[in-house]
Amino acid sequence: MNFLDRPIAFTDLETSGLKKYKVENGVLMPWNEICEIGLVLANPKTLEILDAFEVKVKVSHPERF
Repeated sequence: MNFLDRPIAFTDLETSGLKKYKVENGVLMPWNEICEIGLVLANPKTLEILDAFEVKVKVSHPERF
């Protein structure tokens, strides 16, 4: 099988916002979290969708939404 004949995977990550960091108690903390992951598998020639997958991710800090 040629490399270009293999399905293409498109990935999408949803995050909790646009703010990258926040200072908490004088410490620079990462602020966003991944809350959803999506994946679509497609035929490379026709872009026909072969399979799709999505999952919600339990976030550690839901108050940041």
